[in-house]
Amino acid sequence: QDLVDIDVFLDAKRVIDSLRNKEIAPALAWCAENKSRLKKSKSKLEFLLRLQEFVELVKAKNFLQAISYARKYLAPWGSTHMKELQRVTATLVFRSSTNCAQYK
Repeated sequence: QDLVDIDVFLDAKRVIDSLRNKEIAPALAWCAENKSRLKKSKSKLEFLLRLQEFVELVKAKNFLQAISYARKYLAPWGSTHMKELQRVTATLVFRSSTNCAQYK
């Protein structure tokens, strides 16, 4: 009898590999599948992935899409992560031309 659930490690490797390739969708899918466990452990993983997705949209100069994304996926986190949301949404104003390292 196997003492280790190899599927857990294969899932983790798949998600890690996708993140290394700057693909966030598999990690977000994993978060959706494991939402109750993440909530129970008070994980910020989904929030951080959503922030990164927003930043990538801003970097690609998809500003309207970034605003829509923020309304749909970031706004629900406002009650618990307002400071971080304010910081990341400032990237719409302080784009890559800024000298402020925090917003590059």
